[in-house]
Amino acid sequence: MHDSQHENRQERALVIFSDYTELWWLKFLHRGFRHCAVLIEQNGQWILVDALAHKTELLIVDVPDGFQLSEWLRDDGCVVCETRLTHHSVDSPLWPAFATCVESVKRVLGIRHPFIFTPWQLYCHLQRQERTKRWEV
Repeated sequence: MHDSQHENRQERALVIFSDYTELWWLKFLHRGFRHCAVLIEQNGQWILVDALAHKTELLIVDVPDGFQLSEWLRDDGCVVCETRLTHHSVDSPLWPAFATCVESVKRVLGIRHPFIFTPWQLYCHLQRQERTKRWEV
């Protein structure tokens, strides 16, 4: 897709933060922010991008009309930030980074801040940037 077409699109996204982890070293992260993933709305469907320790899952999430996806996730114990993808027309490469859940979400959203490493830092960044808004999902 052409860069000018990317710049005009405004896909909604839900960044999901959770406490769930089976990895012992993630227990040291901020409670409630030990893992993150992102759901992208595209052409009326939701696509989940979930970078795990052993693989990255890409799933189409079938959501019936009128279903409150963000509320359902919150009721399940997740923190949800509602935002939009950022499309940059920047030709410079991104900083090298470890393949983590945070880096995966940052790259999907178009966040180009190399010093955001943890889900908590990502959450704080989204809040500071006032990128989060409430949309009925």
